[in-house]
Amino acid sequence: MAYKSWVAEEDVSRDASVAVGITSVVLAQPKNRKCLTIQNTSTGLQKITVVYSRNAAVSGAGKVLEPGDVLTDSDSADYKCYDGQINAISDLADGTVSITER
Repeated sequence: MAYKSWVAEEDVSRDASVAVGITSVVLAQPKNRKCLTIQNTSTGLQKITVVYSRNAAVSGAGKVLEPGDVLTDSDSADYKCYDGQINAISDLADGTVSITER
């Protein structure tokens, strides 16, 4: 049985910069994505924790991105890009990430 996304088909193209502080924020709502890129663009020493979940992000409990690190996810022959909610939190104030969704 082929995987069927529970998210409605829609145009998901998005390029954005998102402020991430010491409180969990929603980076992306559920969408039918083909490709996802998240980069820690913070100018300080902020470490950004990213979680693929509707639950609030907790610093250090997920994929931790050091400044400049990039997280990517995309469709392939046997894999479907994550299409649920994505949350993030910074270990220090004034973090930023860039996010690209296609």
